[in-house]
Amino acid sequence: MAKIFTFTAERMLAKAASLAAEPLVRSWGLEAKLTGLHETLSLIQDITRDAADDADAVWVEKLNDVANDADDVLEDINYEVLRHKLQIQNLLKRKVLNFISLSNPVAFRLKVAHQIKKINASLVDLKNRAPIMEPVSATSQAMGSIRETNSSIGDEIIVGRDEAASNILATLTSSEVNQENLSVMAIVGMPGLGKTTLAKLVFNKDEISTHFEEKMWIYVSYTFDVDSIQEAVVKSLREQLTEKRCLLVLDDVWNEDSEKWSKLMSCLSKLDFARGSTILVTTCNSQVATITGTLPRYDLGFLSEDECWSILKGRAFVDDTTPTYPDLEKVGREIAKKCAGLPSVAKFTLFCLKSNLL
Repeated sequence: MAKIFTFTAERMLAKAASLAAEPLVRSWGLEAKLTGLHETLSLIQDITRDAADDADAVWVEKLNDVANDADDVLEDINYEVLRHKLQIQNLLKRKVLNFISLSNPVAFRLKVAHQIKKINASLVDLKNRAPIMEPVSATSQAMGSIRETNSSIGDEIIVGRDEAASNILATLTSSEVNQENLSVMAIVGMPGLGKTTLAKLVFNKDEISTHFEEKMWIYVSYTFDVDSIQEAVVKSLREQLTEKRCLLVLDDVWNEDSEKWSKLMSCLSKLDFARGSTILVTTCNSQVATITGTLPRYDLGFLSEDECWSILKGRAFVDDTTPTYPDLEKVGREIAKKCAGLPSVAKFTLFCLKSNLL
């Protein structure tokens, strides 16, 4: 039975990685949940790969039950992705204004996020109660198989965030912050609002490079491993840290364990940061901001319909090679309205439009 799970896990790992790379899934803010599921499945796969066929039958049965639940959730996500793509294609063929499919799928996102969180907790519990020895070699590539964020802006479309960036920049470089050895500021908002993009915008400002002598970016996601974060900081900056003002971005923090955060702060405080050093956290979880923040948090708001339209028309509707349809702007503005103020949904829509129109 353990061998059967190993085969099932292989398939689910591939599916989770594939779905996490989908632009629509990222716009729903489910990538971090899928990353956590992927990592836990990888760890349990390591355990079961070397398990005897007569391993604890009850434990294996419970494991397969949870695996079936996980497979069902992955199928639900896959179905929803396909349904949205099909509706976009129908829109372009019919040139109609009904674009309900891209309204914010809050209910679906919350339901799936809750299901994955519950499944992941069950898998972690089963891992901790495993009746077999874990193999010596751990799966070190689990996180690498799913896209991580980095500080590069590249050709990302950034609309309507100049004021937010200015406000955050002012806080990070203020004289009050300079009185503290290590301050923490959180950017908070629902998935899809562009917290990571905003953090990148701030991170790459000339004023930040002038104010902070060193800066680094760490993608945290569902896993909050204090030792790994500390190791990444030390490995990246090493002796350069001593008595220098640093900016550390912890992107996509989900874990709300106050003890882990206290441990991390205790570890980082021993690295001799200069006064004015700051940690910038991006998170969907208000509780994370409450636990971590020493500076006023920044709550990121929705884009206006005009700003969503700016994202769409900038790349899809005014390109010289784009065919001209009657009332194209009218259709585009109706689409922008259905993006519900979420830049990630607007960008996903743009991705689909470009794929179908060109």
